[in-house]
Amino acid sequence: MKHLKFISFLFMAAVAMFAFNACDDDLNEDNGKGNGGGGSSNDSTQIETAIIGTWETYAVIPEGGREITVNSTDPDVYAFWNRFIFDADGSFNGYAVNYKGSEGYRGRIEHTMLGTYAYKNNELQLNNLVMGYHEVKDYLNGNTNVDKINITAELISFSKDNLSYKADMGELGTVTIKMKKVSAIDDNPIENNDSIDNHNPDSLIVGGDDYATLLIGTWGTDRIYGTATDTITKQIVDSWDNYPTINDAELGKESLKYMEFTFGQNSYFGLHQFDEEARLFNEKYDGSWILVGNTITAIIGVGDESMRVTVDIVELTKDKLVLHRQDIEEEFEVNRQEYTVICDETLYFSRK
Repeated sequence: MKHLKFISFLFMAAVAMFAFNACDDDLNEDNGKGNGGGGSSNDSTQIETAIIGTWETYAVIPEGGREITVNSTDPDVYAFWNRFIFDADGSFNGYAVNYKGSEGYRGRIEHTMLGTYAYKNNELQLNNLVMGYHEVKDYLNGNTNVDKINITAELISFSKDNLSYKADMGELGTVTIKMKKVSAIDDNPIENNDSIDNHNPDSLIVGGDDYATLLIGTWGTDRIYGTATDTITKQIVDSWDNYPTINDAELGKESLKYMEFTFGQNSYFGLHQFDEEARLFNEKYDGSWILVGNTITAIIGVGDESMRVTVDIVELTKDKLVLHRQDIEEEFEVNRQEYTVICDETLYFSRK
């Protein structure tokens, strides 16, 4: 699935090469036209009426591959997700997930396209299209001197609830993208690109409170369990199961793994851990955090010195937090031998 990571990045660059599947009976049965039909005013009216609303990607199919379910909250697939909104006044808006984490907002749904649309002769035309997060942001903030493009797509596979198309991605092959209508109207208007809520409204619910609310506060580690697997041999080269406490330095323990995470309101994130050389619990780092579904992304520090950590919530109550992370580490040393490993680690916290 690695090559699919390019789909979202190349999506709009390749949109002009759209080639759709067979016609849908919902739209073509009445006018008696097949795949090669030029369309009619009645056909055009049906499509223009049916397309009004909000559409979201729910699956992609790589050429020769299996169908992959897509959503906006799973980090493994949300790079392939888009939301398209066709309004009755002829305006078009598009949204995508910030899957690279630029500006510390990995996982945030961002307004990345706007323009107008029209249907004519089986073609969906996207006109005066502003593309890109910053470009849309500037445009909505009053700077209308931004680049705009026109895109024409042949619309063939379409019904009132589903549409699908094939995008020719060159070396990546032909990818089928499926979308479904999630609302008949735009029920999530965004006036400018800074008004997007940091916490996705689809966050999981636990005990009547959402994850974002339950996370607020300071958490200290109780246990850290993990393994390191060599990426070449697929063998576990190291494992650990620690039960760190803030008193480990006073007890003379060599390993000082205890740390505290602080999740504050207004997206503040704090990390507090031991300075192992000084053996003092005095290293503090400030940053920000964002929650999408059950995935937390924390940005520690700023600029080139910043560090991004992404973890999944396994369990969360008002007093207990269990996190899971999996990362590739290129310089992992065991018994004076270096490996490139996949670190799989589970961290257990209690509220402080």
